[in-house]
Amino acid sequence: MSPTTLRPGARALGALLTAVVLVGAPSAALADDATPTPTASGSPSPSATDASTPTPSATPTQTPGDEPTPSATVTPAPTATAPAPARPATTAPVRAQVLPGPAEPETQAASDFIARTLAQYGDHYVYPDGAGALDPSGYPDHGNTIDAMIALTAAGAHPDQVARSLAWLESTVGSYTGADFGASYVGATAKALIGVVVAGGDPRDVDGTDLVAQLEALRTPTGRFSDTGGDDYTITLTQALALLALDRAGRPVTTPSIELLLDQQCGDGGFRSAIGGTTCVSDPDATAFAAQALLSLDDTLLCWGDVDGTRAAAAAGAERALDHLAAAQDASGGLESADGILSANTAGVAGQAFLADGRSAEAADAAAFVATLQYGPTAPAALRGGIAKSDGDRSTTVPADTDLRATPQAALLLAGGDLLDTLAEGSEPAPPATVCPAQPTSTPTTTPTSGTDPSTTAPAGDGGSTPSTPVAAAPAGALAQTGTDPLLPVLLGFALVLLGAVAVVASRRRGAHA
Repeated sequence: MSPTTLRPGARALGALLTAVVLVGAPSAALADDATPTPTASGSPSPSATDASTPTPSATPTQTPGDEPTPSATVTPAPTATAPAPARPATTAPVRAQVLPGPAEPETQAASDFIARTLAQYGDHYVYPDGAGALDPSGYPDHGNTIDAMIALTAAGAHPDQVARSLAWLESTVGSYTGADFGASYVGATAKALIGVVVAGGDPRDVDGTDLVAQLEALRTPTGRFSDTGGDDYTITLTQALALLALDRAGRPVTTPSIELLLDQQCGDGGFRSAIGGTTCVSDPDATAFAAQALLSLDDTLLCWGDVDGTRAAAAAGAERALDHLAAAQDASGGLESADGILSANTAGVAGQAFLADGRSAEAADAAAFVATLQYGPTAPAALRGGIAKSDGDRSTTVPADTDLRATPQAALLLAGGDLLDTLAEGSEPAPPATVCPAQPTSTPTTTPTSGTDPSTTAPAGDGGSTPSTPVAAAPAGALAQTGTDPLLPVLLGFALVLLGAVAVVASRRRGAHA
């Protein structure tokens, strides 16, 4: 079985990618980071290209912003007074033909770089310290590690490294999702779930944790997936990842959750980064993730509300989003990040969305742009195969944190993969769900019983600061609840019966005195 399986319909066109002639070159500028960086406050801020969720400052080991001093074996970053080495050669300038796929030399080189650097840091990536240096004992970066696992799986490369990174992820998943600190983060839970599924693991048993149930418990009655146990860091990207994760796990998706995502689509077809607000400014990375989430719904069981209307709206929303991204591509095939920089990260995630929809020409354009940022065979050995974040942000001796973040997302595009279908060889995708969970009421209070469907547990409200309130699942074979509270009609019926009895007694008394 191929490491990457494609769904029927338009996405099957991704296997028929054709050569595209590209013109132009990327601009010399900096791009945004693909993942949040730990801040001094102890919480990384979510960014458009990663769902890595802030780790509470109560972590028993090390908190973001309190990075360790690099060991003597770590090569320090060049100082401002050090002579700048010549820029290393990259892969040939703009390639006339770049077809995303595992056999392409760009894909093989990027895969080797990813496997080499994962092993260097203990089968996972780390955040840089305060001086920008990377140390194997540094604060672990789960989100970027998952991106690397997905890219290697799509390329069908280094399965042993994927297995080692999966084992590391499973053994530390609680520190990533927040469970170790009494919290639960949507973005981390969804991304970990996707990573486990892609690598061939069981998302129902990740070192004893059921990530599927944990994610479904974060769905609120409004359809929004919200963090619990502290501040709510959820954004459009985390909502999209939650929908993608449930699809990958073979779970149903509710129409309120889809509608909430669609509500973030702007008039130009793009999606804004923050959920809600009075203005709508499209973010290219949020748009790419939202498009993939909406595309995933074509064979997913939708529950509650106007299912047919929601499915049609999702399909239309995805096409509008992809049209927006296609219009944003420049002559080099690149796309600007939210801060106006031609970025390998943004081109990578946009290219993945193009592939998911079978837009082979746009995907090949994006892949050709990414190839211009790849360190070639004449670059220093430590850099070869890696991909710079932007043309103005190339490393000269050893990989920087920006190289480690850009390469996995760009390499997934080069491998011809996306977040919908990439799967380890020998693994089978989860079959789509066939039964909808019971719809929760607006004020759920019932204590769950054995056999409760985890998707019926929802936090109280959207703030994410309140622990989830369970809702009992409907018995097997029972009709789904409509959400109407039966207490009021019962009380009215009782009152009518009482009034009737009073009337009968009164009439008998009148008859007795006649």
